[in-house]
Amino acid sequence: MFGPSLNANTGDWSVGCSGHWFENGQITHPVTEITVAGNLIDIYARLIPGSDLEIRGAANAPSILVDALAIAGK
Repeated sequence: MFGPSLNANTGDWSVGCSGHWFENGQITHPVTEITVAGNLIDIYARLIPGSDLEIRGAANAPSILVDALAIAGK
């Protein structure tokens, strides 16, 4: 993630990302220079924790899923 932007008055948030594109739960291809955007109030309301928590150290967390984010880029 790089270049995050947040409007503290409205909760609108966006960030540049690179990583992997998933379809039907499988990695399909790498992505670079995409933008992910949404409203933080809506995002926090839709967080779904994954079941992949592995205790490995002092800070541990499962994957999270957030649906209905806007994605733009190639």
